[in-house]
Amino acid sequence: MPADPQNVPESVFMFGETILIFDHLRHDIKVVSHEMVRLLSQPLALPEELQQGAAVPPSPIESNFTPDQYADAIEKCVEYVYAGDIIQVVNSQRFSRRTGAHPFQIYRALRSVNPSPYMYYLDLDGFQIVGAAIESVVKVEDGIASTHPIAGTRPRGATPGEDEANEAELKGSEKQRAEHVMLLDLGRNDIGRVSYPGTVEVTKMMEVERFSHVMHLVSHVEGRLRKELTPYDALRSCFPAGTVSGAPKIRAMEIIAEVEGEKRGPYGGAVGYFSYSGNMDTALVLRTGIYKDGTMYVQAGGGIVADSVAEDEYQETPPQVRCVDAGHRHGRGGVLIASWTTATPTSQEESHAEVVLSHRVRSPEHRGVSSVLLGNPRNAHRRPHRAPG
Repeated sequence: MPADPQNVPESVFMFGETILIFDHLRHDIKVVSHEMVRLLSQPLALPEELQQGAAVPPSPIESNFTPDQYADAIEKCVEYVYAGDIIQVVNSQRFSRRTGAHPFQIYRALRSVNPSPYMYYLDLDGFQIVGAAIESVVKVEDGIASTHPIAGTRPRGATPGEDEANEAELKGSEKQRAEHVMLLDLGRNDIGRVSYPGTVEVTKMMEVERFSHVMHLVSHVEGRLRKELTPYDALRSCFPAGTVSGAPKIRAMEIIAEVEGEKRGPYGGAVGYFSYSGNMDTALVLRTGIYKDGTMYVQAGGGIVADSVAEDEYQETPPQVRCVDAGHRHGRGGVLIASWTTATPTSQEESHAEVVLSHRVRSPEHRGVSSVLLGNPRNAHRRPHRAPG
């Protein structure tokens, strides 16, 4: 059994009685509640420690691999490719740093410096998860199951000209394109297992998308979910994502356990929701920090194929976590200044309710993205799970 230095649960399921859904595009918050309606009229307050703010002392960033150790791991993966065990495997390294910043401050700063399609802050028992993810594991909406593989990475350029040159290099890299095509085929197979025949299609093919610190090749695959199946079946088919494991998945995961030598924890997993309406959305846990006992952990990796070069693979991982490091450096306290209004409930009786609150933000940190904030629901029914041993 691999070592588990983070010592966090392998999964946490919550039935949230009250959920706040932040929509930063429309500047409002939707409150989905299964508690008494009268509770929603009570004022909302941030914890005192967040209102006070905190200084963030500098500290070095450490990796669980030295460059030589990482090179050895890459070479071992390449040997497995040539031996025919796998077509591709995704090896990763974990970065960590001690910090005095509150993880929610890091989340707020991360939302500003690296706005992403999936923003989340999870306040769990003994640790917090802070993320700015860009990729879904799988999504089900109105009966359509979809995934969008992201593979192929280049750093953003310091100038527009350098940025364009990096894009041209990314598009022209045979290695990056081959890696992406393999993962695209894997995504098609995953979606195809739970979709009606003839409904699976690639709606986006290797388009370049830019983010704060990197650019990626992105595709999109979708299919109509079979009537007898549920979103849980779609997640089972697609999990774990091929972009963080490899192909074939099972053998790739065995090799990852061997060469990395430690459990990944939440990295490469999923954060998401299942709704009563039958929809589901799950973010792939990348560009995500795990905060525990004063230390922030961030993990990143890259796909290893036959022609992978150890030095190139080692250099590919730091840009992927710079957004979280930037969020740490900018997370220096202060609170979001907002005004709240809500209509007075016409009935004080206990019932299910969905109430929209006005959230007019006076902070420059807003960007046109949506996020879900799940903050330690004390009345939520949790079910942490740890593997035996």
